[in-house]
Amino acid sequence: MQAIALLLSYIFHPIFIPFYATFFLVWCNPYMFGQIPSYDSVFVLRTVLLYSIFFPLFTVFLMKRLDFISDYEVQDKRERVLVYMITSSYFLWTFFVMWREGFREEITDVMLGATIALTLGFVITTISEKVSAHTIGMGGLFAVVLFATNIARKDITSVIFATIILAGLIGTCRLLLNAHTPREVYNGYMIGFLCMALALLF
Repeated sequence: MQAIALLLSYIFHPIFIPFYATFFLVWCNPYMFGQIPSYDSVFVLRTVLLYSIFFPLFTVFLMKRLDFISDYEVQDKRERVLVYMITSSYFLWTFFVMWREGFREEITDVMLGATIALTLGFVITTISEKVSAHTIGMGGLFAVVLFATNIARKDITSVIFATIILAGLIGTCRLLLNAHTPREVYNGYMIGFLCMALALLF
């Protein structure tokens, strides 16, 4: 059971969530960028993949090699704060690149919401207690899926229910792995959902 929980935690690691959310928006509204197939949609996905996933992961890899962090799980609070800072910086960079390139507002708002949520999680972790970054990501993903009902050209009812189940499953996985307390998991859902919803709506 723990092996499955660990696998799901890797697949739905918070660093991948902005890419999943962006891919979902492109999928649910293929006409978002005009003609199909659209080079713009490929360019958007490639940008998110490069700036919000590849660069942060490569930086963490270098940190481990240089002994700035003891392991890739980043259990130590001080090391976790450092990784939060670096990842949120890359997320912010991704947002500015997308905003400067004039990408659709719905797309750039995903990165803005992810940046705000991760930064808030970093601040709370620094001054108070750990917050589950996994459930921050899942709360944000659920907000994106709900928002997509306004722009989707497909029936996404099944996706909404699947996201609810998946979000609960990821939270359960974090508890099974003793990575977080229930309070940290619930706070993560709340932070992720509210930050993403605010970015998408306002």
